[in-house]
Amino acid sequence: MLQPKTQLYRFWERISYTLRKLKEKAKLNIGIQETEEIKIILFGSSLGEGQFQPDEDMMFAFQKISELSSAMDVDIILKVQIPYENEASRKGFRNVWEYNSYRAELIADSLSKNYKIPKEKISIQASSLYKPVENSSSTPEGKASGERVEIFIRKKSER
Repeated sequence: MLQPKTQLYRFWERISYTLRKLKEKAKLNIGIQETEEIKIILFGSSLGEGQFQPDEDMMFAFQKISELSSAMDVDIILKVQIPYENEASRKGFRNVWEYNSYRAELIADSLSKNYKIPKEKISIQASSLYKPVENSSSTPEGKASGERVEIFIRKKSER
């Protein structure tokens, strides 16, 4: 059975290789259909702790997202879910929603600064108690499974 890390690596290797080859050989204008979307879920047990420090898997995914964003005109939506109410209030935030927004902003800044993704391509969303993660529970394991970053990559919307 494949581990999530292996699936993530294979997925991004295929996309990266395919886009590069199409762009180099066929000189095609590569695009995403309006209805298509890539969704990536990265679990992070340190999202609720102080500064954002991505692990090796996150750094690899962010690098591939950077390559994709430079090759295509896309919107990148970051959605952060940290299910710890008491953590938000201890850190001086009014609620989990505000805390998750702050964390999403830190990740967006990291993508822009460290991976050279233009800020105008990135938007953020934050989840809170009003939209809990499916299959999460109040156990430590359930909460840990809810601590994550969802990244949506879509064709750039016309404004």
